[in-house]
Amino acid sequence: MQYKNIPSALHNYAHSFMSLMNYREGEYVVDVVSEVLRELPQYELHVSFIDGKLAPDRIYPAVLLASAADYSLRFAGHLASHNVDHTAVVEATLVLRGTGMGITSRVRAKDNRGQEYDVPVAA
Repeated sequence: MQYKNIPSALHNYAHSFMSLMNYREGEYVVDVVSEVLRELPQYELHVSFIDGKLAPDRIYPAVLLASAADYSLRFAGHLASHNVDHTAVVEATLVLRGTGMGITSRVRAKDNRGQEYDVPVAA
C-alpha cells in the first residue's frame, strides 16, 4: 500500500468522471453537470466517491445520480489499481464549480492517517 499514490489515483478518477468516457443513456455526464451547476447555489456541486451522494441535497437528473452511484461502486477497485488500499481513503469528494469560463474541478480527500488532499483536476 502506497500513500504517495493517493493524489494520482484521485486525479485520474475525477478526470474520468468529467471526461467524455462518462457517457450513459445517450448523454455525456459532463454536459448534464454543466446544466445542473447553473441552477445550484454558488454554482457548486459535490460528488462523493465514497458513497455516491451528491450535495447540495436536491433532485438531480437520473443520469447524474446513476453515474455517481456507479463511480462510487468502482472507487475501491480504482484505488487498488494504483496500489492504494481502499480503506486508506476515508473521504473523497469531487468539487465541481461553474464559472464564466467553464467548470473547475478538484478532489478533496482525507486518508486514515488524517492527511488531507486537495487535488486540482483539469476538466
